[in-house]
Amino acid sequence: MAKAIFFGSPPVGHTYSTLPIIAELVRRGESIIYYSFERFADPIRATGAEYRAYKEFPEMPASTSVRMPEMLPILSGATEAILDNELPDAVAENPDYIIHDCLAIWGAEVARLIGVPRMATFPTFLANRSVEKFARGVMPRELLPGRSGLRITDVPMLWTVFQQRRRTTRKHGLEYKKVLELMHADFNVVFTTRRLQPFAEEFDERFCFIGSPTVEREEQTPFPFELLTGAPLIYVSLGTLFNDRPEFFQACFEAFGDMDVQVLLCRGKQNAALDALEAPANFLVRDYVPQVSLLKRSAAFVTHGGISGASEGLICGVPQVFLPQIWDGYLMAHQITAAGGGVMLPQPPTARDLREAVEKVLRDPSFREKSLELGRGLVEAGGARRAAEEMLRWTRQRLPALTSA
Repeated sequence: MAKAIFFGSPPVGHTYSTLPIIAELVRRGESIIYYSFERFADPIRATGAEYRAYKEFPEMPASTSVRMPEMLPILSGATEAILDNELPDAVAENPDYIIHDCLAIWGAEVARLIGVPRMATFPTFLANRSVEKFARGVMPRELLPGRSGLRITDVPMLWTVFQQRRRTTRKHGLEYKKVLELMHADFNVVFTTRRLQPFAEEFDERFCFIGSPTVEREEQTPFPFELLTGAPLIYVSLGTLFNDRPEFFQACFEAFGDMDVQVLLCRGKQNAALDALEAPANFLVRDYVPQVSLLKRSAAFVTHGGISGASEGLICGVPQVFLPQIWDGYLMAHQITAAGGGVMLPQPPTARDLREAVEKVLRDPSFREKSLELGRGLVEAGGARRAAEEMLRWTRQRLPALTSA
């Protein structure tokens, strides 16, 4: 049995998607300590891992930017705080290896300081220069990944991040590395398929594509299923980070309020502007829902295209209507629509745009057929079980003492 520390990050999709993998590693005898946040404590403990709360973490802004460069100060600030506060405990645990979410770059630094192998999980698409070039034709410039999305007005922010990173590395005796260098680990588990990943052929054997790890996950979020009427169910969700869009929700009310459907609108965090809106009688509005259970009952999915939710939609064979918010959502939407599994909305969509898009995917059975085809690929890639197998194989190759133990 080996001991590992997993360093998680704030986004819900980046946490829940890892839990089936953690559960599978624990089932195979690994001892896992999972650093995360109190709202995830119970689901993490349910995997058999030991939950630990971060002692200090920079406050997330009330409204999260859709621009990835604006996440850099949060990531670099968290790295400094966690190395200052968690490092002694991590050293004392003497882990055999480190796993970290791709955003949790502090996990990479802890692994370097302790001197153990590290792996990263990617509940998002991988980016390189080819992907960045491809993305220019798919999304607005300011949302592009990497350097392509930078503005001249970002210079002061980037200088602050550089100073913070330099201070942190000097304090702990580390060679300076850029934030993006720390996201890719020695071995990387990617939560999609090579078919959906743009330019997959450019990512070598260090990148293991395992499809969707959440296909078999157990959901504990309560939901009043008795309120479902049996009418075609339209599930609407913009995820948990970028859902402060009351004008979009109002357009949904206008688009679907008089249709012979039932609409489940998952709004995520509390939203005062949405509270002021009056939902039509055929709407159910909830903060959080058991997503997979409801996708299995859905006729269409209006979504931001987050890789976890969109993948679950494909596995359930649900045609999708996309309103992307950030770069990987645009890529996921492009890949699925190009394959015939959904349609893209204009930005911003009108009520008419929404209604016509949903009616289109409801009317044409080919959208469901293509979704099921892509979903089969996600399942056949192996999911959490394959992820655990490949991760254990990789660690045992680098830690021979574990193989003979």
